[in-house]
Amino acid sequence: MKDNVLMIKDLTIHYSKKSNAFSKGSEGKICAVNHVNLTIGRNEIHGLVGESGSGKSTLGRSIIGLSPVSFGEILFCTKYGKTIDLVHDKTNNLAIQMIFQDSNSSLNPNMKVKTILSEPIVINHILHKRDVPERLLELMDMVGLAPEYLERYPHQLSGGQRQRVAIARAMATNPELIIADEPTSALDVSVQAQILNLLLDIKKKNGVSMLFISHNLAVVRHISDYVSVMSKGDIVETGETLGLFNNPQHEYTKRLWRAIPQFQ
Repeated sequence: MKDNVLMIKDLTIHYSKKSNAFSKGSEGKICAVNHVNLTIGRNEIHGLVGESGSGKSTLGRSIIGLSPVSFGEILFCTKYGKTIDLVHDKTNNLAIQMIFQDSNSSLNPNMKVKTILSEPIVINHILHKRDVPERLLELMDMVGLAPEYLERYPHQLSGGQRQRVAIARAMATNPELIIADEPTSALDVSVQAQILNLLLDIKKKNGVSMLFISHNLAVVRHISDYVSVMSKGDIVETGETLGLFNNPQHEYTKRLWRAIPQFQ
């Protein structure tokens, strides 16, 4: 039986639609995520693909409490055997972290890298202050950055270096699950490959699970163990990566595959 780290059951997310000059006074709700079921196995990278506006990022953000849930369950199963209902348990869950798409906006421009990385460790009392410098060196080594970058500000780093810092910050609390929301889409192709290989290396060495959200099918095929395809708030197909790419069953998945030249 598959050992799951996350189980999403019948998840539904509605947003209120406000009236404006173009809607002629009509109000209502927009269904961003529609009765979604999804499981992520322990030490697994689960890819989530779909067009822009399909609900991918909303689903990912709901796991860490950034998108309000209208209905359903998000159950996190810790490595210690405890199951946490993330919809109703609002305590700070350090075992789940997020890597955002835009490192420019996700990293505080007024903080040096050493402060960005040490802040979650110190605030959450993960280590004694005297042990923090050693942990920072470990994190920098983990993401392939030299120690001297600890003294730099985000604007002094390249896009790829900033994303490495963002990954190091996510790993600072020793998470069991990482939500990676389009973490390579703003990077050059050569840098994308480096970041993808870094995430694969972190998964292998640290046993961390990931939900990898992307619209780039080539990226998802390279990094994922399983893939779910999302369209208009629904997950229309899920399967092992190789099988899903070689033999898609749902018509939307087939159209999505055909739209990319390398999959024709």
